[in-house]
Order: sequence, then C-alpha cells, then structure tokens
Amino acid sequence: MATVNRPKVLLGTSNTQRALEIHRAFELQGLDGQHCSDKDAFGDLLSGPNEFKAVVVEPDEDNPDCLQFVSECIDLKAPWPVTIAILPEAQRQKMPEAVALGVDLPLLGDDVEAQELAIATAQIIERRAEEAAADSQWRLDIVTWEVIAPDAKGSVPLTFKEREFLLKLAEQPGQPVPKEEFVSLFGTTPELFDPRRLEIMVRRLRNKIREHTSCDLPLHTAYGLGYALAAPVAVVEAITPPPGVSKNRTN
Repeated sequence: MATVNRPKVLLGTSNTQRALEIHRAFELQGLDGQHCSDKDAFGDLLSGPNEFKAVVVEPDEDNPDCLQFVSECIDLKAPWPVTIAILPEAQRQKMPEAVALGVDLPLLGDDVEAQELAIATAQIIERRAEEAAADSQWRLDIVTWEVIAPDAKGSVPLTFKEREFLLKLAEQPGQPVPKEEFVSLFGTTPELFDPRRLEIMVRRLRNKIREHTSCDLPLHTAYGLGYALAAPVAVVEAITPPPGVSKNRTN
C-alpha cells in the first residue's frame, strides 16, 4: 500500500501481536506505522534523520526506563514529533515523570484499544500541524489592533489607520487595492487627498514592523495601482500577544 503523504508514526513496543493490531488501526486512520521492538534500533531511528510525525511508546516491565531513554534521543518538548506514551497500570507512578519529560499524551492503562490510540494519534498530529501552519503566517488581530509576525517573532501595535489599511489588503490577498480606497482613512475627499500622506503611513508601518520583529511585512507597492499583500495575512480576533509585548494602542 502506498504511503505517500501519510504521516509516519514510530511505534515502540515489545508485544508483537499488540504492534500488529496498532499498525492496522494506524492504516485505517491514514497513518504510516513503523514498529520497532529492539531498544538500540529504536534509539537509532529516533536519533538519526527521520520524518516521524509521532512516536508511540509502550514501556513494559523489562524496560521501565523507556521514556527516559527516549528523552535522551529526542527533545520531547519540541513540537515534532508528537510523543505518546501508553503506561501500564503498574507504572501509574510514572505519569508525573512522563508529563515532566514533555510527553504530549500519556495514556494510562494496558487496555487502551488500538483504534482509540490511532484516532488520538491522528487527531493530535492534525492539531499540531494546524498550529504550526497558523504560527508560520502573518496574522492581523482586529481586536487588539496588532499584527503578529510568523513563528511568534513578535507583535506590533497598530494605529486605527494602519489596522484598517491592513484589513482591507488582507481581504484581497495578492490583489492590488487602489490608493483611492484608503482616502476615507484620512478624513478627506478624493479631490483634496494628498497621496503622500498614505505613502508616509505605509513607510512608517513597514519600518515599525521591521524594527519590532526583524521581519519584512509582505507588502508590495503596485505602482500605478496601489498596494498588495504578496502573502496571505490571516485576520483573527483576540490573539494573546507574546510576553513583554505591549497591547497599548496608538491613534
């Protein structure tokens, strides 16, 4: 069966029959499962270059320190791979340790069904991917009046004019918006409008964003037409700014 574009999941368990059941459940959820029961081989797979989106570990009595071993191979607190631990009832006391190490989903119980595990794995991979996609793009918070740079590199407070300017552009990504559509922001009429006021605002906005985030807003000047966003800017509401970033607005 082709596994192109199927998220890869590494399963570590010494129970071969259990691994087969989980593997089948993974396939039904569109996951590409790979089983490894040898500790050293498992460590080599984790430590070397890999494309695993999730790692599922089921410690047994013969390998009670399995989670600690995994934490020495990969950073369990990193976004990828997602880490899931199935802890037998006999290892209930290891639940706090699993959480402290950074395991994303510690499941307690020997009776966790393969289908339940596969569904949970697929859901957490999808959620993590959505979070990563959201973090990797520009966002405009129309409630807190801020523009947030990709990958949490900072947020920038906006004036009313700047917010409305970006909002209009974000509604038409990739399409030039004529300068005339911004005249009302300056409280004047097209006949009396001085386009240099808009140009100055745009220049200050670009400089402000670059100064606060070290990133360049994907804002292009479409000469003779107006302004356009070269990349989408997601319009959101009430995004909490990163620590230390002021939410004060300016007029």
